[in-house]
Formats: sequence, C-alpha cells, structure tokens
Amino acid sequence: TVQWDVTGFDWKRRGAGQIAREVITQARAGSIILLHDGDSEGKRDRRKTVAALPMIIDGLRARGLRIAPLSQLIGEKEEQLAA
Repeated sequence: TVQWDVTGFDWKRRGAGQIAREVITQARAGSIILLHDGDSEGKRDRRKTVAALPMIIDGLRARGLRIAPLSQLIGEKEEQLAA
C-alpha cells in the first residue's frame, strides 16, 4: 500500500496558484503528491489542477527536488531520495 503525503487541496476549488503553492511548500524528498483529474460523478472541472502542474514542476525543480513516477521510488533507499 502506498499513501500520499502532499496534497494541493484541489478538490476545494482553489485557483491554480493556490494549488501549486500548497504542493511546493509541503513537498520534500520522497513525497507522494495527490492531485485529482476528475471525480466519480464527472462533474468537477479540473482545469485549475492542470494549469497548476507547470508551476508545481518548476517550483519543485527550483527547490532541487526530482520528479519521478512512483514505480521509480519503490525500492530506493532514503539517501537516494534525498540526493
């Protein structure tokens, strides 16, 4: 089982900048970020989440964090994640 530790609270209908700031300030090496691309009823607009992604990517990289799929994180040692 894998659990996320960072959320942008995008389900609260926040703006793209708010979503990005929330993720960037919470993230650390090895974090798993939760964002939504829809809901079970298909009624929520996720354009703000999509618009936040470039800001999130740039912000995390500016902090020296590397973005990787979960499949790459599984099995890595803590010292590798902090690099």
